[in-house]
Amino acid sequence: MRKSAIGAVIAGILLSSLPAFAAGPANNTNKATKAMSDSVQQTPNTGGVAPEDSAPAQGQSKLDIVVAGIRRSADSAKRVQSMTKVAFVQIVDVGSGEEAERQAVDKAAAQNREGIKSLQDAIRANTALAAKLAEKSVKPESVVATKLNDDGSLTVYVDKSASSH
Repeated sequence: MRKSAIGAVIAGILLSSLPAFAAGPANNTNKATKAMSDSVQQTPNTGGVAPEDSAPAQGQSKLDIVVAGIRRSADSAKRVQSMTKVAFVQIVDVGSGEEAERQAVDKAAAQNREGIKSLQDAIRANTALAAKLAEKSVKPESVVATKLNDDGSLTVYVDKSASSH
């Protein structure tokens, strides 16, 4: 009876591990490929340019998003320059806020003039984006920040008085 109990335990162990044997050895290549593709999401609507991190911190205000975008304007210029397609452009006017917001935007723009200029130059060089903005009567010199979204759309933050910064 003891031998049959041991045999039953061994049979149970073998049967429970059978699916693992049937699946074969772990395929680390697939895991690595998936991890790589998860970390670099490419959006076909922008010609394969990866979107920016679009998960804003909970409770982040529009002003915080704009100021962060202005600070990233040099990096955004590189993304804009690499875009080969522009699916949809959303325009956000940052110049129509309250005085405190206006001052915060002005301060961020003053501290990031070179990045903003690089972004504006990249917009002028990207004929597809420049055409989309022209359709919406937006001049490159009024753009202070952009954000490439997961869906391939581009949010463009404009300040009509930005050309005087």
